[in-house]
Amino acid sequence: MKKKMKITIALATASAGLVLSSTAVSTSTPINVLAQTNAVSSQVNSKVIALENGDFENPKISSNHLILGHQSVPGWNTTASDGKIEIQKNGFPGTTAFSGTQWAELNANSNAALYQDIATTPGVKVRWQVAHKGRTGTDKAVVEFGAPNGKMVQQSEMKDGKWSWGVYKGEYIIPEGQTTTRFQFRAVSTANGNISVGNYLDDIQFGTQSILQLTGSFSTKSIEVNQDVDYNLHIVNVGGMTAAKNQITIKLPSHLAYTPGTLDTENIVTGTQKYNPSTQELTFEVKALNKDATADIKIPLKGASITNSVTPNTSATYSDQNFNDDTYLATGNDDSITITPAGWSDWSPTQVYMTGDIVRYDNKYYTAKWWTLGNNPNESEVWQIMNEWIEEWHPLKGYNVGEKVVFEGKIYQAKWWSQGEQPDTSTIWALVQ
Repeated sequence: MKKKMKITIALATASAGLVLSSTAVSTSTPINVLAQTNAVSSQVNSKVIALENGDFENPKISSNHLILGHQSVPGWNTTASDGKIEIQKNGFPGTTAFSGTQWAELNANSNAALYQDIATTPGVKVRWQVAHKGRTGTDKAVVEFGAPNGKMVQQSEMKDGKWSWGVYKGEYIIPEGQTTTRFQFRAVSTANGNISVGNYLDDIQFGTQSILQLTGSFSTKSIEVNQDVDYNLHIVNVGGMTAAKNQITIKLPSHLAYTPGTLDTENIVTGTQKYNPSTQELTFEVKALNKDATADIKIPLKGASITNSVTPNTSATYSDQNFNDDTYLATGNDDSITITPAGWSDWSPTQVYMTGDIVRYDNKYYTAKWWTLGNNPNESEVWQIMNEWIEEWHPLKGYNVGEKVVFEGKIYQAKWWSQGEQPDTSTIWALVQ
């Protein structure tokens, strides 16, 4: 088990701005980059573990404070004999929520404990964090884990005054045989000794690491060159912890053009957007994503040159919020697009075509070399297939005189009928380019 850390964060009542003190994570902390495709560690093979309603935003209360039966607060239970949990929100004197607009007061009517019993997998590493604050002065509470109705093991003591939120965090390996774990906060003391006023809790997380999944899709499957198209990136956190420092990189192929500064952010993208025209890499940061939270980003593009099929390359680096020892890498599931020539029409046997006319036949594109009527593009030398739609050579397929194939990145043309003759070693094939 790693040493727990406390970060003090000053939170002014009149402002939602957060100021990290000099006790934040040291810059000498080693960083481990875990690179997998849409998976950040071997633990993704285990069931995702996550706390429910950790920031007490559910249910939304209308007054600035409300005492509810525990059954009305999703996920949470209490050891208090009256079964009550107190929720407060922005507007309650002297406090602004650390996350969202609401928080819980641990001392609703007594020195009790708030807890959740969570299904867990033995041997799996769980990370946890909590924001704690005093109400009228310095309040004290403890973080404890263990099996329900078993021995609770203290993980950290929380002791904070009324002016700032303290953030406590750590890691916990689920013990052998412990398939249910109680994650508990127990009140110890309050500043004025009144057991019904003290120990604020907010932004509680207890879960396996964050896991980002990225899916990219085009607004249409095919465009003509110089036409516009939107590339829509969908990001979802399917892990247990909040994903933070979400740096997205999209490497665009040369067939697609991006105009810097046109990214549609919709309050999701934060930080500086960067675009390197030489590498065609677009990078930007997405706000922190809680468990099951999503982000959708629209990237406007333009067809720059024709291609049978082209696919962007999307990836993300990120970490668990407030944990800097691991940096995860996820690669996206990216869609492809076809960029066709402009001004084409479907071939018709009754239409006259002039030199340079472009037609589509059998999902391929051909250019007329001279005047023609009724000549099938797939059978006549009057038609020149565009290189982007030339198929890869296949040893079992027969090829007629004049047909072209791609082999190891080069284009060959058949001098006469051929089957099974490898283009780079047979005189049947002429190297075109």
